Amino acid sequence: MKNNQPTTASRRAFLRGAAIAIPAAIVAATPVLAATTPEGAELLARGRELTRAEAAFADADAKRIAARALYDSMCPEIPQDLVLANRDPSPFNWCGKPEVDVEGKEVYRADVPGAGPGFPAGRRYILTLSSLKIDAQDYAPRTRIGREVRRRIPIAEEYEAAVQRAKDASRIEAAAEARRLAGDDLEDLAQAIGEVRALTADGVVIKARAMAACARISPAKYHIGSIMIGPGLAEDIVRIGA
Repeated sequence: MKNNQPTTASRRAFLRGAAIAIPAAIVAATPVLAATTPEGAELLARGRELTRAEAAFADADAKRIAARALYDSMCPEIPQDLVLANRDPSPFNWCGKPEVDVEGKEVYRADVPGAGPGFPAGRRYILTLSSLKIDAQDYAPRTRIGREVRRRIPIAEEYEAAVQRAKDASRIEAAAEARRLAGDDLEDLAQAIGEVRALTADGVVIKARAMAACARISPAKYHIGSIMIGPGLAEDIVRIGA
């Protein structure tokens, strides 16, 4: 099971690789820069903060990965009675929710038809307990839909209770939130570093590290490094190398 379309995953992998490769190329070029003056105290202090923030984020990320692995090992498969494999006409289609994982990411599956050419994987739609209960209010017990809804309610109750037990035991939600907060701190610090002018090659390395750190937070954060830090970093290199 994949959490993203293959084409999207490939594009994000490229962007993430580019965001890391560009700072690496910059760092490789810095030996030719002559450090005629000491690096500024502010940027050096930010560099020490960056080391701590990177370590804190790496720790939070490792804990989230471990919690997610435990959750995945405990969480049951979604019962077929709660799965709508496509959007064909059905009494339950209006209350089917697009499948997401425990962290809220979209789930795409190779065994579900995609939206068209270039999208080989598709999404499932899941019946939830809350939506089934709404249907139970709308359809009398003796109607065909009413009987079917009431048959599925205990299935949904059992499944959602098992999911909650897996969440509680693995503490995945707390771990994911801790990673998010550590990522926010790292991103804020990287942005602050990008606003400080580098005076030497050492300063350039600190800013390049900050740029690369943004890409490690998530694929969507790659632009923070390239847009917020990249232009100033390039100006520093040109100025120092002049």
